Amino acid sequence: MTAAPSQADLATQQAAALALLDTADEVCLACHVRPDADALGSMLAVAHALRAPGRRRQRVVASFGDEPFEVPEILRFLPGLSLLSPPDAYPHRPEVMVTFDAGSIDRLGLLAGHASRADQLIVIDHHASNTRFGTVNLIDPGAAATAMLVLDLIDAAGLESFALLGMSQGGPVAIAYALRHPERVTRLILHGSYTASLGPTAESAEMEDAFTRMIEVGWARPAGRFRRVFTDMLMPGATPEQMTWVDDLMRMSTSTANAVAFRRQRRDVDVGELLPLVDLPTLVLHARGDQANDFAEGRRLAAEIPGARLVTLESDNHVLLADDPAWPVFLSEIDEFLEPDRRAAGNVLLRTNSRDMNGSEPGSRGLEGLTARELEVLRLVAVGQDNKDIAATLTLSIRTVERHLQTVYRKLGLAGSAQRTAAAAMLLAADGYASTA
Repeated sequence: MTAAPSQADLATQQAAALALLDTADEVCLACHVRPDADALGSMLAVAHALRAPGRRRQRVVASFGDEPFEVPEILRFLPGLSLLSPPDAYPHRPEVMVTFDAGSIDRLGLLAGHASRADQLIVIDHHASNTRFGTVNLIDPGAAATAMLVLDLIDAAGLESFALLGMSQGGPVAIAYALRHPERVTRLILHGSYTASLGPTAESAEMEDAFTRMIEVGWARPAGRFRRVFTDMLMPGATPEQMTWVDDLMRMSTSTANAVAFRRQRRDVDVGELLPLVDLPTLVLHARGDQANDFAEGRRLAAEIPGARLVTLESDNHVLLADDPAWPVFLSEIDEFLEPDRRAAGNVLLRTNSRDMNGSEPGSRGLEGLTARELEVLRLVAVGQDNKDIAATLTLSIRTVERHLQTVYRKLGLAGSAQRTAAAAMLLAADGYASTA
């Protein structure tokens, strides 16, 4: 078992990881076989961050060691799947390799040999049973998910902002992170989630006790009848083959001790008091017949997060399947919700017409440093909207708009009473260059 690290230890390992990522010409990413949302989502987040505007060029390879090489159906909505390469395209001896959510080297499957040959190996994980097989081990058993360690790493690197997706128990984590780092998160998506895992009744606690006991007794058994109780709740509409696949995935993904610790830890989660404080566009998706997290939880999230929109998915499955009628609805709603971020990201400009006295390009450098949300706010300033109008357009509070603008002014090196006008002029000048370049 990996002991809980001190904050100083975590900071040291994080700094070492950042130093390697910043200086490497080649970064190879890998998550565990049969990846779940935490593993694959964490890896794709880092892949996106390493390709962010303003970073120096690096070769970035991302994969997992399964044969056949197939992304699980339930994760095929994740953005950035085009960044993945099959294991046979993975470098034989990576310069810097990063693993995600893998408790031991054998969990990397076909990529285990590559990890053993890597010049530098960064291990990012939250499992207490991790064997610390890296040259840098960013491991925190106290983290709710590997994604939390990745989010902190991205934040420490000062990389781009992003939309944040919290699925099921990842929802409370996403809400807490969005409040802790409002400057990093542009939009919040919650799917099949909840505010607290324990209901107000004694029966709810008794059910949790029963589930925990079932994990203790049956999680590691080769036969999946104990795990099938959880599979039935997650995806009652699945075929027998799909259920067996998930049964096996549960046993392979983590140890009994970790599964028990995870189940007990989630009992302490309650973000109900945080909901009214969320101040960014939020989309809540929840299946009407969800048997893992009741539909009432989705309604509460949408009702108590200011401006949130609820999309009811006509399904009984907590984990949507590819042939589920709710699946294309899920994909299209997320796609539409993220469109403003895509438009803003597409408008990041790398240069402008004007140069300063030293021949540099101040507008380009400053604008390139703005996040998608900051650019979105600045564009509305440039078309004449005041802070109240911007807040209404983007479903933000006026205070949040003001905070974004102060960050914009600081990044652009502007001060004084004319800073708003000057920032808008820089953006318009850059747009003029982009339209004629």
